[in-house]
Amino acid sequence: MPTNTKSDGSVHRLGVETARRGVIYLVGEVVSSLVSLMVLIFLARSLGSSSFGIFAIVIAFNTLLGIGGNFGIGAAFRKKLPQIEGKDSQVNITLSSGYSVVLVLGLILSLIGIAISGYLASNVYHIPSMALALQMVSAAVFFTILYNVSNAALVGLGRVTEASIANVLYAAVQMIAVFGLVLLGYGVIGAIIGVAISFIIPSLYELVAMYRKANVRFVKPQTNEMKGLTFFSIPVVVSFIAALGAENLAILLLGAFVPALIVGNYNVAYKIGGVVEIILTSNTFILLPSFAKVFAKKGLSKKIDRIYNNSLFYTLLFLLPVVFYLAAVATPLVHLLFGSTYTYAPLYFAIVAVGYTLSIIGSYAGILIISYGNTRKFMKLLR
Repeated sequence: MPTNTKSDGSVHRLGVETARRGVIYLVGEVVSSLVSLMVLIFLARSLGSSSFGIFAIVIAFNTLLGIGGNFGIGAAFRKKLPQIEGKDSQVNITLSSGYSVVLVLGLILSLIGIAISGYLASNVYHIPSMALALQMVSAAVFFTILYNVSNAALVGLGRVTEASIANVLYAAVQMIAVFGLVLLGYGVIGAIIGVAISFIIPSLYELVAMYRKANVRFVKPQTNEMKGLTFFSIPVVVSFIAALGAENLAILLLGAFVPALIVGNYNVAYKIGGVVEIILTSNTFILLPSFAKVFAKKGLSKKIDRIYNNSLFYTLLFLLPVVFYLAAVATPLVHLLFGSTYTYAPLYFAIVAVGYTLSIIGSYAGILIISYGNTRKFMKLLR
Protein backbone atom coordinates (compact mmCIF):
# COMPACT_ATOMS: atom_id res chain seq x y z
CA MET A 1 0.00 0.00 0.00
CA PRO A 2 2.74 2.55 0.84
CA THR A 3 4.42 1.72 -2.48
CA ASN A 4 1.22 2.41 -4.41
CA THR A 5 0.69 5.65 -2.50
CA LYS A 6 4.21 6.78 -3.30
CA SER A 7 3.74 5.85 -6.96
CA ASP A 8 0.42 7.71 -7.13
CA GLY A 9 2.10 10.75 -5.59
CA SER A 10 4.85 10.64 -8.21
CA VAL A 11 2.24 10.40 -10.97
CA HIS A 12 0.43 13.38 -9.50
CA ARG A 13 3.60 15.47 -9.27
CA LEU A 14 4.60 14.56 -12.81
CA GLY A 15 1.09 15.40 -14.02
CA VAL A 16 1.16 18.79 -12.31
CA GLU A 17 4.62 19.59 -13.71
CA THR A 18 3.61 18.46 -17.19
CA ALA A 19 0.45 20.56 -17.03
CA ARG A 20 2.42 23.59 -15.83
CA ARG A 21 4.96 23.28 -18.61
CA GLY A 22 2.23 22.53 -21.11
CA VAL A 23 0.31 25.66 -20.18
CA ILE A 24 3.44 27.82 -20.40
CA TYR A 25 4.37 26.44 -23.79
CA LEU A 26 0.80 26.53 -25.07
CA VAL A 27 0.36 30.16 -24.02
CA GLY A 28 3.48 31.04 -25.97
CA GLU A 29 2.25 29.10 -28.98
CA VAL A 30 -1.20 30.71 -28.81
CA VAL A 31 0.29 34.21 -28.62
CA SER A 32 2.66 33.31 -31.45
CA SER A 33 -0.16 31.89 -33.56
CA LEU A 34 -2.33 34.97 -33.02
CA VAL A 35 0.48 37.23 -34.17
CA SER A 36 1.12 34.92 -37.13
CA LEU A 37 -2.59 35.09 -37.93
CA MET A 38 -2.31 38.88 -38.04
CA VAL A 39 0.59 38.54 -40.47
CA LEU A 40 -1.44 36.08 -42.54
CA ILE A 41 -4.43 38.44 -42.69
CA PHE A 42 -2.18 41.34 -43.64
CA LEU A 43 -0.48 39.40 -46.43
CA ALA A 44 -3.74 37.95 -47.76
CA ARG A 45 -5.25 41.41 -48.04
CA SER A 46 -2.11 43.22 -49.19
CA LEU A 47 -0.90 40.73 -51.80
CA GLY A 48 -4.27 39.56 -53.16
CA SER A 49 -5.28 35.94 -53.70
CA SER A 50 -2.95 35.29 -56.65
CA SER A 51 0.25 36.76 -55.16
CA PHE A 52 -0.68 35.22 -51.83
CA GLY A 53 -0.90 31.88 -53.62
CA ILE A 54 2.65 32.36 -54.94
CA PHE A 55 3.82 33.20 -51.42
CA ALA A 56 2.14 30.01 -50.17
CA ILE A 57 3.96 27.89 -52.76
CA VAL A 58 7.33 29.40 -51.84
CA ILE A 59 6.81 28.94 -48.08
CA ALA A 60 5.60 25.36 -48.64
CA PHE A 61 8.86 24.69 -50.48
CA ASN A 62 10.81 26.03 -47.50
CA THR A 63 8.76 23.92 -45.08
CA LEU A 64 9.10 20.77 -47.16
CA LEU A 65 12.89 21.12 -47.24
CA GLY A 66 12.97 21.82 -43.51
CA ILE A 67 10.67 18.99 -42.36
CA GLY A 68 13.41 16.41 -42.47
CA GLY A 69 16.05 19.01 -41.84
CA ASN A 70 16.55 18.42 -38.13
CA PHE A 71 16.71 14.72 -39.00
CA GLY A 72 14.49 13.88 -36.03
CA ILE A 73 17.23 15.16 -33.71
CA GLY A 74 14.70 17.47 -32.07
CA ALA A 75 12.61 14.47 -31.02
CA ALA A 76 15.77 12.73 -29.81
CA PHE A 77 16.67 15.78 -27.69
CA ARG A 78 13.20 15.88 -26.12
CA LYS A 79 13.41 12.19 -25.25
CA LYS A 80 17.02 11.83 -24.14
CA LEU A 81 17.80 15.11 -22.37
CA PRO A 82 15.23 14.62 -19.56
CA GLN A 83 16.69 11.17 -18.91
CA ILE A 84 20.24 12.53 -18.42
CA GLU A 85 19.15 15.59 -16.45
CA GLY A 86 21.88 16.71 -14.05
CA LYS A 87 24.69 15.03 -15.99
CA ASP A 88 26.15 18.18 -17.52
CA SER A 89 29.00 16.56 -19.42
CA GLN A 90 26.69 14.03 -21.07
CA VAL A 91 24.15 16.75 -21.89
CA ASN A 92 26.87 18.80 -23.59
CA ILE A 93 28.05 15.80 -25.62
CA THR A 94 24.50 14.92 -26.69
CA LEU A 95 23.71 18.47 -27.77
CA SER A 96 27.01 18.97 -29.56
CA SER A 97 26.70 15.68 -31.43
CA GLY A 98 23.10 16.39 -32.41
CA TYR A 99 23.85 19.90 -33.63
CA SER A 100 26.74 18.59 -35.72
CA VAL A 101 24.37 16.30 -37.61
CA VAL A 102 21.67 18.96 -37.97
CA LEU A 103 23.82 21.86 -39.16
CA VAL A 104 25.61 19.84 -41.82
CA LEU A 105 22.29 18.48 -43.08
CA GLY A 106 20.75 21.96 -43.04
CA LEU A 107 23.55 23.36 -45.17
CA ILE A 108 23.19 20.51 -47.68
CA LEU A 109 19.41 20.99 -47.94
CA SER A 110 19.83 24.74 -48.47
CA LEU A 111 22.28 24.16 -51.32
CA ILE A 112 19.99 21.57 -52.93
CA GLY A 113 17.05 23.96 -52.74
CA ILE A 114 19.03 26.78 -54.31
CA ALA A 115 20.24 24.49 -57.10
CA ILE A 116 16.77 23.34 -58.18
CA SER A 117 14.93 26.65 -57.71
CA GLY A 118 15.41 27.85 -61.27
CA TYR A 119 14.17 24.59 -62.76
CA LEU A 120 11.05 24.55 -60.57
CA ALA A 121 10.19 28.16 -61.34
CA SER A 122 10.55 27.79 -65.13
CA ASN A 123 9.46 24.22 -65.83
CA VAL A 124 7.01 23.31 -63.07
CA TYR A 125 5.25 26.56 -62.15
CA HIS A 126 6.00 28.40 -65.40
CA ILE A 127 6.77 31.60 -63.48
CA PRO A 128 10.48 32.32 -64.05
CA SER A 129 10.37 35.33 -61.74
CA MET A 130 9.62 32.95 -58.86
CA ALA A 131 13.20 31.59 -58.99
CA LEU A 132 14.64 34.32 -56.75
CA ALA A 133 11.95 33.75 -54.12
CA LEU A 134 12.58 30.00 -54.11
CA GLN A 135 16.33 30.57 -53.78
CA MET A 136 15.81 32.91 -50.84
CA VAL A 137 13.61 30.48 -48.89
CA SER A 138 16.09 27.71 -49.67
CA ALA A 139 18.85 29.74 -48.02
CA ALA A 140 16.53 30.34 -45.05
CA VAL A 141 16.09 26.57 -44.53
CA PHE A 142 19.36 26.45 -42.55
CA PHE A 143 18.02 28.98 -40.03
CA THR A 144 14.59 27.34 -39.95
CA ILE A 145 16.23 24.08 -38.91
CA LEU A 146 18.45 25.83 -36.34
CA TYR A 147 15.43 27.53 -34.78
CA ASN A 148 13.34 24.35 -34.56
CA VAL A 149 16.05 22.08 -33.18
CA SER A 150 17.11 24.71 -30.62
CA ASN A 151 13.51 25.04 -29.46
CA ALA A 152 13.30 21.28 -29.01
CA ALA A 153 16.58 21.33 -27.08
CA LEU A 154 15.23 23.95 -24.67
CA VAL A 155 12.13 21.85 -24.03
CA GLY A 156 14.26 18.75 -23.46
CA LEU A 157 16.39 20.72 -20.99
CA GLY A 158 13.27 21.73 -19.10
CA ARG A 159 13.57 25.40 -20.12
CA VAL A 160 10.00 25.60 -21.37
CA THR A 161 9.63 29.28 -20.50
CA GLU A 162 12.61 30.18 -22.69
CA ALA A 163 11.26 28.00 -25.52
CA SER A 164 7.93 29.79 -25.24
CA ILE A 165 9.62 33.21 -25.29
CA ALA A 166 11.48 32.18 -28.45
CA ASN A 167 8.17 31.32 -30.12
CA VAL A 168 6.69 34.70 -29.21
CA LEU A 169 9.87 36.45 -30.35
CA TYR A 170 9.67 34.62 -33.68
CA ALA A 171 6.12 35.85 -34.25
CA ALA A 172 6.87 39.42 -33.13
CA VAL A 173 9.94 39.77 -35.35
CA GLN A 174 8.04 38.29 -38.28
CA MET A 175 5.19 40.77 -37.86
CA ILE A 176 7.52 43.78 -37.69
CA ALA A 177 9.75 42.67 -40.56
CA VAL A 178 6.97 41.48 -42.89
CA PHE A 179 4.71 44.47 -42.27
CA GLY A 180 7.57 46.90 -42.78
CA LEU A 181 8.98 45.38 -45.97
CA VAL A 182 5.60 44.79 -47.64
CA LEU A 183 4.43 48.32 -46.81
CA LEU A 184 7.65 49.61 -48.35
CA GLY A 185 6.54 47.98 -51.61
CA TYR A 186 8.70 44.85 -51.75
CA GLY A 187 5.70 42.52 -52.11
CA VAL A 188 6.29 38.77 -52.01
CA ILE A 189 10.08 39.17 -51.81
CA GLY A 190 9.71 41.49 -48.82
CA ALA A 191 7.46 39.00 -47.07
CA ILE A 192 10.02 36.22 -47.63
CA ILE A 193 12.87 38.34 -46.26
CA GLY A 194 10.74 39.11 -43.22
CA VAL A 195 10.09 35.41 -42.61
CA ALA A 196 13.83 34.64 -42.91
CA ILE A 197 14.71 37.34 -40.37
CA SER A 198 12.11 35.94 -37.98
CA PHE A 199 14.02 32.63 -37.83
CA ILE A 200 17.48 34.14 -37.37
CA ILE A 201 16.86 36.37 -34.33
CA PRO A 202 14.98 33.79 -32.16
CA SER A 203 17.64 31.19 -33.02
CA LEU A 204 20.30 33.45 -31.52
CA TYR A 205 18.14 33.95 -28.43
CA GLU A 206 17.70 30.18 -28.01
CA LEU A 207 21.44 29.55 -28.20
CA VAL A 208 22.13 32.30 -25.65
CA ALA A 209 19.38 30.91 -23.37
CA MET A 210 20.94 27.45 -23.48
CA TYR A 211 24.34 28.93 -22.62
CA ARG A 212 23.19 31.21 -19.80
CA LYS A 213 20.11 29.50 -18.37
CA ALA A 214 20.93 25.81 -18.84
CA ASN A 215 24.74 26.12 -18.59
CA VAL A 216 25.20 24.33 -21.92
CA ARG A 217 28.69 24.30 -23.40
CA PHE A 218 29.30 22.94 -26.87
CA VAL A 219 32.14 20.44 -26.94
CA LYS A 220 33.71 18.14 -29.50
CA PRO A 221 30.99 15.81 -30.84
CA GLN A 222 31.42 12.08 -30.35
CA THR A 223 30.97 9.67 -33.24
CA ASN A 224 29.17 7.06 -31.12
CA GLU A 225 26.72 9.66 -29.82
CA MET A 226 26.07 10.93 -33.34
CA LYS A 227 25.39 7.38 -34.50
CA GLY A 228 23.07 6.74 -31.56
CA LEU A 229 21.06 9.91 -32.17
CA THR A 230 20.89 9.18 -35.89
CA PHE A 231 19.78 5.58 -35.30
CA PHE A 232 16.98 6.83 -33.05
CA SER A 233 16.02 9.68 -35.36
CA ILE A 234 15.87 8.09 -38.82
CA PRO A 235 12.47 6.39 -38.25
CA VAL A 236 11.15 9.59 -36.70
CA VAL A 237 12.16 11.79 -39.62
CA VAL A 238 10.79 9.28 -42.14
CA SER A 239 7.48 9.32 -40.27
CA PHE A 240 7.42 13.11 -40.04
CA ILE A 241 8.10 13.43 -43.76
CA ALA A 242 5.30 10.95 -44.50
CA ALA A 243 2.85 12.75 -42.21
CA LEU A 244 3.77 16.42 -42.66
CA GLY A 245 5.38 16.35 -46.07
CA ALA A 246 2.07 15.47 -47.70
CA GLU A 247 0.51 18.69 -46.41
CA ASN A 248 3.13 20.95 -47.94
CA LEU A 249 3.51 18.80 -51.02
CA ALA A 250 -0.21 19.35 -51.59
CA ILE A 251 0.39 23.10 -51.88
CA LEU A 252 3.33 22.59 -54.23
CA LEU A 253 1.29 20.25 -56.43
CA LEU A 254 -1.69 22.59 -56.40
CA GLY A 255 0.57 25.34 -57.67
CA ALA A 256 1.59 23.15 -60.59
CA PHE A 257 -1.95 22.26 -61.70
CA VAL A 258 -4.33 25.03 -60.59
CA PRO A 259 -4.26 28.84 -60.65
CA ALA A 260 -2.48 30.64 -57.82
CA LEU A 261 -5.88 32.00 -56.74
CA ILE A 262 -6.99 28.49 -55.66
CA VAL A 263 -3.69 27.97 -53.86
CA GLY A 264 -4.31 31.23 -52.00
CA ASN A 265 -7.73 30.01 -50.84
CA TYR A 266 -6.32 26.67 -49.73
CA ASN A 267 -3.49 28.37 -47.86
CA VAL A 268 -5.90 30.59 -45.93
CA ALA A 269 -7.87 27.52 -44.83
CA TYR A 270 -4.70 25.56 -44.06
CA LYS A 271 -3.29 28.35 -41.89
CA ILE A 272 -6.52 28.85 -39.94
CA GLY A 273 -6.71 25.10 -39.43
CA GLY A 274 -3.17 25.37 -38.10
CA VAL A 275 -4.71 26.63 -34.83
CA VAL A 276 -5.74 23.04 -34.17
CA GLU A 277 -2.33 21.76 -35.23
CA ILE A 278 -0.58 24.21 -32.90
CA ILE A 279 -2.51 22.86 -29.91
CA LEU A 280 -1.64 19.27 -30.86
CA THR A 281 2.01 20.08 -31.58
CA SER A 282 2.41 22.01 -28.31
CA ASN A 283 1.01 19.13 -26.30
CA THR A 284 3.13 16.47 -28.00
CA PHE A 285 6.19 18.68 -27.53
CA ILE A 286 5.63 18.61 -23.75
CA LEU A 287 4.31 15.05 -23.48
CA LEU A 288 7.37 13.40 -25.02
CA PRO A 289 9.77 14.38 -22.20
CA SER A 290 7.12 13.51 -19.62
CA PHE A 291 6.40 10.08 -21.10
CA ALA A 292 10.16 9.47 -21.35
CA LYS A 293 10.54 10.19 -17.63
CA VAL A 294 7.69 7.79 -16.86
CA PHE A 295 9.36 4.95 -18.76
CA ALA A 296 12.67 5.70 -17.04
CA LYS A 297 11.13 5.08 -13.59
CA LYS A 298 9.89 1.57 -12.91
CA GLY A 299 7.37 2.68 -10.32
CA LEU A 300 5.73 5.10 -12.74
CA SER A 301 5.89 3.02 -15.91
CA LYS A 302 3.01 0.85 -14.67
CA LYS A 303 0.81 3.95 -14.68
CA ILE A 304 1.47 4.87 -18.30
CA ASP A 305 -1.99 3.81 -19.50
CA ARG A 306 -3.64 6.13 -17.00
CA ILE A 307 -1.34 9.02 -17.90
CA TYR A 308 -1.93 8.51 -21.64
CA ASN A 309 -5.73 8.29 -21.30
CA ASN A 310 -5.91 11.39 -19.13
CA SER A 311 -3.72 13.35 -21.56
CA LEU A 312 -5.99 12.38 -24.45
CA PHE A 313 -9.21 13.09 -22.54
CA TYR A 314 -8.30 16.58 -21.37
CA THR A 315 -6.91 17.59 -24.75
CA LEU A 316 -10.15 16.60 -26.48
CA LEU A 317 -12.16 18.28 -23.75
CA PHE A 318 -10.43 21.54 -24.60
CA LEU A 319 -10.05 21.05 -28.35
CA LEU A 320 -13.47 19.85 -29.56
CA PRO A 321 -15.47 22.98 -28.58
CA VAL A 322 -12.85 25.16 -30.29
CA VAL A 323 -13.00 23.11 -33.51
CA PHE A 324 -16.80 23.00 -33.68
CA TYR A 325 -17.09 26.72 -33.04
CA LEU A 326 -14.51 27.66 -35.68
CA ALA A 327 -16.16 25.35 -38.24
CA ALA A 328 -19.56 26.93 -37.53
CA VAL A 329 -18.36 30.51 -38.07
CA ALA A 330 -15.84 29.73 -40.84
CA THR A 331 -17.63 31.60 -43.65
CA PRO A 332 -18.24 34.94 -41.91
CA LEU A 333 -14.85 34.70 -40.19
CA VAL A 334 -12.93 34.24 -43.44
CA HIS A 335 -14.85 37.00 -45.21
CA LEU A 336 -14.34 39.37 -42.26
CA LEU A 337 -10.62 38.73 -41.88
CA PHE A 338 -9.43 38.00 -45.41
CA GLY A 339 -12.06 39.48 -47.68
CA SER A 340 -14.81 38.11 -49.91
CA THR A 341 -12.40 36.98 -52.65
CA TYR A 342 -11.47 33.84 -50.65
CA THR A 343 -14.73 32.04 -51.40
CA TYR A 344 -13.44 28.46 -51.18
CA ALA A 345 -11.50 28.85 -47.92
CA PRO A 346 -14.36 28.15 -45.42
CA LEU A 347 -15.09 24.69 -46.83
CA TYR A 348 -11.39 23.86 -47.03
CA PHE A 349 -10.95 24.94 -43.41
CA ALA A 350 -13.74 22.72 -42.09
CA ILE A 351 -12.18 19.67 -43.74
CA VAL A 352 -8.67 20.52 -42.49
CA ALA A 353 -9.82 21.14 -38.89
CA VAL A 354 -11.75 17.86 -38.67
CA GLY A 355 -8.76 15.98 -40.08
CA TYR A 356 -6.40 17.45 -37.49
CA THR A 357 -8.80 16.61 -34.67
CA LEU A 358 -9.22 12.98 -35.75
CA SER A 359 -5.44 12.60 -35.85
CA ILE A 360 -4.98 13.30 -32.15
CA ILE A 361 -5.23 9.66 -31.02
CA GLY A 362 -2.57 8.56 -33.44
CA SER A 363 -0.37 11.57 -32.63
CA TYR A 364 -0.38 10.85 -28.91
CA ALA A 365 0.14 7.13 -29.49
CA GLY A 366 3.12 7.92 -31.71
CA ILE A 367 4.65 10.15 -29.03
CA LEU A 368 4.15 7.35 -26.50
CA ILE A 369 6.03 4.91 -28.74
CA ILE A 370 8.85 7.40 -29.33
CA SER A 371 9.11 7.99 -25.56
CA TYR A 372 9.55 4.26 -25.06
CA GLY A 373 12.35 4.36 -27.62
CA ASN A 374 10.78 2.18 -30.31
CA THR A 375 11.05 4.64 -33.17
CA ARG A 376 11.08 1.92 -35.83
CA LYS A 377 7.62 0.76 -34.73
CA PHE A 378 6.49 4.41 -34.89
CA MET A 379 7.72 4.58 -38.49
CA LYS A 380 5.83 1.39 -39.41
CA LEU A 381 2.58 2.75 -37.96
CA LEU A 382 2.71 5.73 -40.35
CA ARG A 383 3.42 3.76 -43.48
